[in-house]
Amino acid sequence: MKKFRGKALAALLSLALIASSFPVTLASASTKHATGVLTDDPDNDEFWLVNGGDKDERSVTNFQDYIYVNGAAPLETADHQDVDDPEVYSISHVSGDKLVSWDIGDDDDDDDSGEVKLSLRKSDSEGDEVIAVLYKGTYTDDDDNEVSVTASTQITIHAVDENSTVIGDAGDMDGDYFADDGAMVVGTDSPELDGDDDDDDNFAEIATAANDYKAVSVFKAEKNADSCLAQWKAVPTVSENALEDEDDFIDQSPNDIYYVLESSNDDDLDVTSNGVSLIDGGKSGLTASATTSSKVVDFTNDTSNTYYAKEAGASSATTITAKAGTTAGSGMVTVSNIGDSVKVYSDSACENLVATYVYRAPLTSVATSASLDSDSGTLPSDLTLGAISTTATFTNASSTTAYNYYIGDALPASGNATGSIAVSDDTTTSTMDDGDKLFILAAADVTWTSTPTPLVTYTYNAAATAGDTGFSQFVYATVKNDAGTANITLKGKVTDAQEDNVADDDDIKSKVKIEKKAYANDTLASDDASYTIYKDSDNDYQLSYKADSSTAAATTEIDSGFVVKFVTDNGNFDLPDVTVNDDASLDGIKGYVGKLTIDDAKKVGTVDLKKGDVSVEDSDVKVDSITTKNNAVVSIDADNDVGAITIKDDDAGDSSVSMTSGSATSITSKGTVDLEGTEDDEPISVGTVKAQKISIDSDDGAVTVNSIVSSAPTDDEGGCTIELFGDQSTIKAIDFAGYGVDMQAEDFQGEIPAPENATADDAIFETTDEDDDITFTGDVDINAVTIEDDSKVVFNGKLSVDDLDGSGTMYIGANKLYVGDDASGVLVKVTDNTITAGSTIFTAATDTVDDDDLDFYGFTVKCNEGKSTDTFVVDQLQFAGLAMNKTSDKIVLNESATYTATAYAPGTSLPEGYSIEFDIDDNSGVFELTDNGNGTATVKCVDFDDVFSDENKATLEAYVVDEDGDEDEDYGMAECNLTALKTPEKTFTSDTNNDFTLASGATYQFKITDASAAPVMTAGTAGVVDIANVGKSGNDYFIKVTAKGAANAKTGIYVNGTKLLVITVGGVVCDTTTDITVKKGASYQYKVTASAAPTFGFGTAGVFTSQLVSHSGNNYFYKVTAVGAAGASTGVYVNGQKVNVAKVG
Repeated sequence: MKKFRGKALAALLSLALIASSFPVTLASASTKHATGVLTDDPDNDEFWLVNGGDKDERSVTNFQDYIYVNGAAPLETADHQDVDDPEVYSISHVSGDKLVSWDIGDDDDDDDSGEVKLSLRKSDSEGDEVIAVLYKGTYTDDDDNEVSVTASTQITIHAVDENSTVIGDAGDMDGDYFADDGAMVVGTDSPELDGDDDDDDNFAEIATAANDYKAVSVFKAEKNADSCLAQWKAVPTVSENALEDEDDFIDQSPNDIYYVLESSNDDDLDVTSNGVSLIDGGKSGLTASATTSSKVVDFTNDTSNTYYAKEAGASSATTITAKAGTTAGSGMVTVSNIGDSVKVYSDSACENLVATYVYRAPLTSVATSASLDSDSGTLPSDLTLGAISTTATFTNASSTTAYNYYIGDALPASGNATGSIAVSDDTTTSTMDDGDKLFILAAADVTWTSTPTPLVTYTYNAAATAGDTGFSQFVYATVKNDAGTANITLKGKVTDAQEDNVADDDDIKSKVKIEKKAYANDTLASDDASYTIYKDSDNDYQLSYKADSSTAAATTEIDSGFVVKFVTDNGNFDLPDVTVNDDASLDGIKGYVGKLTIDDAKKVGTVDLKKGDVSVEDSDVKVDSITTKNNAVVSIDADNDVGAITIKDDDAGDSSVSMTSGSATSITSKGTVDLEGTEDDEPISVGTVKAQKISIDSDDGAVTVNSIVSSAPTDDEGGCTIELFGDQSTIKAIDFAGYGVDMQAEDFQGEIPAPENATADDAIFETTDEDDDITFTGDVDINAVTIEDDSKVVFNGKLSVDDLDGSGTMYIGANKLYVGDDASGVLVKVTDNTITAGSTIFTAATDTVDDDDLDFYGFTVKCNEGKSTDTFVVDQLQFAGLAMNKTSDKIVLNESATYTATAYAPGTSLPEGYSIEFDIDDNSGVFELTDNGNGTATVKCVDFDDVFSDENKATLEAYVVDEDGDEDEDYGMAECNLTALKTPEKTFTSDTNNDFTLASGATYQFKITDASAAPVMTAGTAGVVDIANVGKSGNDYFIKVTAKGAANAKTGIYVNGTKLLVITVGGVVCDTTTDITVKKGASYQYKVTASAAPTFGFGTAGVFTSQLVSHSGNNYFYKVTAVGAAGASTGVYVNGQKVNVAKVG
């Protein structure tokens, strides 16, 4: 979203967000419809329209081509299927003023279907509106159904008066002084300076080279030639400082000057229009100006003193002569570049500095050449346009085809050509006036009685010569030396000569800031320039610059808490590397760098780069968030907690983010993310990871990720991967986002959640290593699963898969597998111990799987064919080995668990004389095993390793032994993966987690959510509160506590043995602790007993009012009156302690 004039945007957008949360369904009940997505933001999502005129004059045709250039909306289905012919289908008002109406081409008319004509409703429409634009396209699904797909985006419209004016940034204009926003020159941006947090609007307090400045002008809103899209035209503007008498100038100014601009704080921000800014010091009678021909500063000295001036860094000075009689003294200094400084001294040794000036630009209004702008059509290939002055010259290369031309405002219905363009010759047209149309006509169009169709239409723009006022369209606002942070108002006053040519003759204002910011704006001159930010031995913060490796550093002192912005993006040299160390403390780093290294610093705040790599190498530095762009590389190689890591504009997918320790709230990139734990005591923790290629390696250190999300691939061949390694990963959610993702496990052991949106053709999960041992939680719906030799995959829920293959083992419940296309090779172990002959094992699409395509542990299957689904049931049971009652378990330190191994398949028996024995594999003394000799074993957790998490894991094995006590390897063993816990895992969530105070006799209700079992709440100290279970809804359990202890008594509240919070009994007593209902207009009285006057209030305003009606001893009587709507309620609080809830009846 770009800039916005006025203060209504925040409220407007908040309404827009609320409105946009309500879905709109436009398809009829008989239409197949799918919700789609727009994969890219609009090219333009904010427009300025100029009011006035009839409906056509206040309209924009083909508005859809401005939202997405050429109307090419990037519409896809939610699972990323291509959509045909996306176009605008509907528009609706979301929030704000109702400014615009719209006409959308009919679906039945292929010529204008989806074309949008947007119009201001009234000629005086003014304000702001958010509209929603709904796009619709179609695609054909796998069943050959044509499906309608829709998705919407929001657009902000601003309507302004014609000739309304704003103070804006003139630093980004084309030669005609119109705001230039890339391909869309008009209507899609405003140059206004509005003082928000945008770097482009505000100023830096300190700079390493030239002081920060902006070219500023007043801009006037005019209509585009063929629509009401705004063009912001810079009008001639002068500064107050350039005038001897501002009021006289406004009254008697030259006709072409529109505004006089002034700063509310000249001490910090100087506004000048004479091409030279005084930024420090100054002497009365000594003035400077810029010449119009070269980079020269001219001095006029109206004093009897002689001064000496030189460009900063120069070895010699120029003398500024003293005034002689009535003739002022003079002198001049040539500078190298715009923005260079000139120092003025009172002595020839140049030691006593009296003034510093900055050269901006010579003062002259802009001269332009005459031009022809092509409005429509294409010039025939045999015609060439040559010189343009007040006429235009055409060369006709054809020896047979002549042409005609007509000059005027428009082609008349009947008339004659102005002249002809002869064959094989140069022809110069008749003289044209500014704004005339030049029409190139066919040879036959010499005389006509109906309007001919021109081959090409031009608009003639006359040449403009430099004016004689000495003023340009803009002024310069420059931060002075020793300026401090400041809020500054720029004010523009319209001149009398132009007040009738603007919409409003009141003063216009713009608020800007000088911020606690330093600009590193040195001119790069080598590939090895560098900056260092550090705290020196005097505890001052320094920004040090080295032009190359052999040059001495130049330092600029900054303050703690500065934002440093590196503003130079010089394509001729490599960008400078930046190092932050030695306890530097910043609030942010921005701009263009080669590589930013954060090492041994105290704080860098927010990193927001336009370009550059980032490396965090110190664990103590505070980094709020990291943003960079394109093919950047971000590495976190320290146990550091950073905020969000974001890499933008990486359409090629070449960026990378790596972490070896520490935490981040999120990582977002279209490239690669590698999370590799390297130390047991330095775990990695990340919120959401979104990228094209994601690797998680927890072999040497724990890695926790709340959510993995695949981003769009950079090609049509899929390209998205998720790679999992190690046995210390905690992954809470995985989303393939509808893309073809290849999720691979390689020597990975642990639980992973069922991936969401994983049904794309290339979506696959595969094991690649014999040691892979994975458990899926939840129901898995995926295109393909491959389980390689000797690897093991457990599905705790259902598995719906098109293709299932491999030679490994899968564990799944009976009737929880569905195969849609093909299955082969996998050994299936059913986790149910109750299957019998005829039990359903799995289902498949008809004629896709044969009885022997899969291997089954302990039984064979046969197929019961169906019309669309085949059902595979147990045919014959056979003893294959053992099964255990659990495949994984966790045991808390000093606690025990018992496990049972039985013959499998159910109903079969061990061979005669055979028995079951147990062992623990990879046990490091953490677990103690007791084989009970009856097919059961008890395991106790006797130790816990706080350093090496791998030591807290082992595998319980049950195997078959023969009469001699030897293992019979012909039969399968059963395994249970064990994990030791130091304390019980928290399986619940609470709606209340912070300590609080509860008035004596008052109650409070907790909502505890636990999917595993009913939670048990207890109090650590008896007699302080009573606890009662009062209800249950699904996994939500409601538990009420009542305070009954003495004032200030405290107790811990525990759930399942885990401490949740502390409740303190309040030091006041209220006679009403149960909830009450009071009719609107009626009152109720509370009695509060306290040793001092209490505070009495409500949690929600506007529901009740209260009044202290009497006081006797320690008793205080408060009357509450119901004033809110019926049904409204609020908590009642005494000294901040909730005593009950009062409701309006």
